[in-house]
Amino acid sequence: MQFFCMAKYSSVEWADHTFNPWIGCTKVSPGCTQCYAEAEGMRQGGAAWGRGKPRVRSSKAAWSLPPRWNQEAMEGRRRRRVFCAGLSDVFDAEADPAWRADLWKLIRRTPFLDWLLLTKRPENIAAMLPGDWGGGWANVCLMTSVEDQERTARIPVLLEVPARFRGVAVEPLLGPVKVAAKWLKQLDWVVAGPETGGQARPTNAAWVRALQKQCATARVRFFFTKRGSGMDLDGRVSQRSPFGRSIPEREIVPPLTPEERHRLRCCEKTIRAGMGTFVAVGTALMEIRNARLYRQSYPSFEAYVHAVLALTRPRAYQLIDSAQVMRDLSAIVDIPALPQNEGQARELCRWKTPQERAEKWRRVLTAAGDGPVTAKFIRRTLAPDSTGDADSAEETARRVAACLARLRHLVTEYPAEAKALKWISRFEEILAEPAEAPAPKAMPELWLPGFGG
Repeated sequence: MQFFCMAKYSSVEWADHTFNPWIGCTKVSPGCTQCYAEAEGMRQGGAAWGRGKPRVRSSKAAWSLPPRWNQEAMEGRRRRRVFCAGLSDVFDAEADPAWRADLWKLIRRTPFLDWLLLTKRPENIAAMLPGDWGGGWANVCLMTSVEDQERTARIPVLLEVPARFRGVAVEPLLGPVKVAAKWLKQLDWVVAGPETGGQARPTNAAWVRALQKQCATARVRFFFTKRGSGMDLDGRVSQRSPFGRSIPEREIVPPLTPEERHRLRCCEKTIRAGMGTFVAVGTALMEIRNARLYRQSYPSFEAYVHAVLALTRPRAYQLIDSAQVMRDLSAIVDIPALPQNEGQARELCRWKTPQERAEKWRRVLTAAGDGPVTAKFIRRTLAPDSTGDADSAEETARRVAACLARLRHLVTEYPAEAKALKWISRFEEILAEPAEAPAPKAMPELWLPGFGG
């Protein structure tokens, strides 16, 4: 059985929509005692609660809604918040990992939706994040539930996970809660509210005010859910969130035309089939990148090739650059023979103009005579010498400085990106001794998701 259990407009005050990728869970703490999700699952007649009980995936129709919401958000120039898995837990170890992988793909495809992932199992988060998570995605807020003082122990576990946004839901608030200042300052959002329903346990207004005061002192946004509580707290408690709502013009992308959709399908077919040649694959990748044929579903070319084609950013650009070398050499009529494989073409990528590439390739062919032309032979033949092939020390320093500036920017934006920290140190060494320190053999793979902020 599949459920269609979705809300176009969420009854959760701090979200615009709700999305349940699957239904079913296991109670783990006092906040679960009167679980509304269990009652809803039983009402629909398919999802049983408890350890070892099967989770039930939602219907295809339900999974089709978030892309529509994303399109509506883009057209309306206003971001929307999606409360995810209110009838389950994204980080439940008993949920099918394939469903969670599908959820990450869906979140990637909806950059104008801010996804609120709330869990009572923060200890499971790190092991269940996607491989390209890095320092976190810009449209995901990781949250944990804290219903009483004892459950505040979940907060430091959440804080150990890299994320762009982190929040705590003190809902239902079952007793006074004091959050350590060192933890509170690392949060972006605190949501609090009473329990609802006919047998709701009471929430004291003084508990809410005390928590709001802690957040005000720590300069953390506080959101009080009034639904069903009968509390207005004399207007003393605000409803604020950490997410910007308007979508800048630069983030709006025009939809693909029918011709562009056709070209995208043709390019993807070429890439997957391989066509027996790297030139066809690189050319197809080049067309997708240059025409931005990925733009309707992915925020960047790097995100597209990673998610759809299972290619890393460096590999995609290797294929593109090698294909461009072949296009350049093919346009020059007096080249006696073209490179026969990607390894040969790739060695010519460091020269930027068709004339330079043609001159280097002629030199390689002359040196090889009737002998084999391997990538190693090309490197040896074109090794830097007095002819000026090598970059000057000044040019090397300029390029390294540019890389260093970019890396520092990435570390500022993504503090948990350890690779960037390592390469900053390496480039600083190169700048300190440009004449002696060897250049890095390869640039670090620093692709990070660029979902709408």
